[in-house]
Amino acid sequence: MLFAMRRPTSLLLLLMTASVLAQDPPTPPPPPRGVLPVPKEGGWMKRHEEFVATAKKGPIPVLFLGDSITEGWYRKDIRKIWDERFAPLSAANFGISGDRTQHLLWRLQNGEFDGQTPKVAVLLIGINNIGQKDPEPPESAAAGIEAVVGEIRRRSPTTKILLQAVFPAGERPDHPYRAGVRRIALRPMRRPAASVILGQSCTKGSCSSSPC
Repeated sequence: MLFAMRRPTSLLLLLMTASVLAQDPPTPPPPPRGVLPVPKEGGWMKRHEEFVATAKKGPIPVLFLGDSITEGWYRKDIRKIWDERFAPLSAANFGISGDRTQHLLWRLQNGEFDGQTPKVAVLLIGINNIGQKDPEPPESAAAGIEAVVGEIRRRSPTTKILLQAVFPAGERPDHPYRAGVRRIALRPMRRPAASVILGQSCTKGSCSSSPC
């Protein structure tokens, strides 16, 4: 009798196990927008094509990559600093106003980094992911930054990457953007490497930037 009771129980367990195994695996969440390369149109594409033409001219020893904070080195009021400090290093500035991580990632994959093995790449990107219209979660920006770093390392493993912290946006320390910037900064990179040099974020209330 005991054997007869065990047999149906064992069969039931087998059937339940088979039912569980036969179920479709859960659908993974979609990747964050910050890691999905996407271009923009209009003047943005023209700037991209100019950068591609620059890259085709020859090696770039020092390459600045980012959004308008990087592009801002060419502003009239501070261009003198660029000319004095960075131009002698044959540096190139590939910053475009308004770029998010996904835009920079697309640019790198579509000609701007082809054939390049810079000694140093200076990278500052991410504030526009969380600070423009249609904002993304800070985790999307952080993942996008990591994707950009990975793309540079994949294409040029010997390049030293000076990864600048995302600047605190907003005039006051309690500005909503500040919390997002902190969440980006607190996410550790999954694949740290000696080739990545981390810059430090400014934390005082007087230090601020705007999405740009």
